[in-house]
Amino acid sequence: MFRNFTIAAFLLLLWAPFHLPAQSTYSTDFEDGSKSSYTSGTETLNGISWTLSQALIGDSPPSIDDGFVFDRYNGSKALRIRYRSSGEQGVVSMNADVPGIARISFKYARFGTDASPVLRVEYSTNSGGSWIQAGSDITTAGVTTLTEWSHDLNITGNVRIRIRAISGTNSRRANIDDLAFTIPGPPAPTSVTVDATAFIEGAYNGTGLNTTLNANIPTGQPYSINGHSAGETAGSIPAGAVDWVLVELREATSAAAALKSTKVGSAAGFLMDDGSIKATDGTGNLTISLTGNTGSEFFVVVYHRNHLAIMSANPVAEGAGGTYDIDFTTLSATTYQTTSALTTLSTGKFAMPAGDADGDGDVDASDLTTWRAQNGGTFTYNSTNGDFNLDGVINAVDRNEFQQKNKSKTSKVPTT
Repeated sequence: MFRNFTIAAFLLLLWAPFHLPAQSTYSTDFEDGSKSSYTSGTETLNGISWTLSQALIGDSPPSIDDGFVFDRYNGSKALRIRYRSSGEQGVVSMNADVPGIARISFKYARFGTDASPVLRVEYSTNSGGSWIQAGSDITTAGVTTLTEWSHDLNITGNVRIRIRAISGTNSRRANIDDLAFTIPGPPAPTSVTVDATAFIEGAYNGTGLNTTLNANIPTGQPYSINGHSAGETAGSIPAGAVDWVLVELREATSAAAALKSTKVGSAAGFLMDDGSIKATDGTGNLTISLTGNTGSEFFVVVYHRNHLAIMSANPVAEGAGGTYDIDFTTLSATTYQTTSALTTLSTGKFAMPAGDADGDGDVDASDLTTWRAQNGGTFTYNSTNGDFNLDGVINAVDRNEFQQKNKSKTSKVPTT
């Protein structure tokens, strides 16, 4: 990612650290450097500014005529640093912080046939005000092939590094090449805010969703799916609420791998007449507490008590507004398994399919049996889930226009 690291990208790291990926890598092979004198000066290497004191970018190849003076490198250049017993010291130092370093590594060797210096790596967490040694000192004497040194810093706040030549014979030199460090991303979130939109087929009226059941909706959410036990309650049912729904987040490497066991959080809220899913006040977005997640991108699952559940086709990341945004109604590709998981509405929008009276993920004969037992009876919320169009009446419309139309359809949300 950082191979073509730019100044703009580096500033982005400083200004927006909480939008970093889980882990990034900065590296420099010194091929873009050109500093040719030991006098202190700055050099931008793969987008980061460094100060090189008693150090330069070396490109001297082995020579038959002068076999004692040459750099050791991969490619055509390497950093060359020298020890001075007095005066300006050999130091290579970053000029700005990065938002954490997990691991640092580079390769080192003696320069030519020099009695090479001892090197020390240090880091600062106060913008260079003070420095702390990282790992053991590095003896370069006798090292004739580039040899890797690495150390786990595991610093999560602002940090910068430097390399010093701390001892040895005066004016003796060493080479450094292929310097790299990993930059950790932000810690995994403990809660997220989800701004989701979905339609349920049964309540769709051509523009939005009917609210016929609003007066029958209980103040306590009805779901215990996949271990949900938060027990959300509303002080009153918001105007415009269609029904309770459950939103679940899963963390997995792919949609197919987003099994029930990958759940990291869930929350119940109200499906509103415009398809938005809101918190128990009917206005705010859902906040979902997370447990066990290692990252910050999640597959979004939506459940309804007598419609087939759906899941996002891809993991959703935090948007610029600080929310996790997803709209299942406009593009079928947003939903895992696309149209096979959805009902295509007359307006070209998409909805969760109706007809799953028992909530087992299939529209089948058992749902028809449930409808038959409830047909013509008195509607009772969550006890008579054969009311597929959510009008408070269980009749032939529920059977013919929903259960029969969708028979043999199954939820595509991964289970086991």
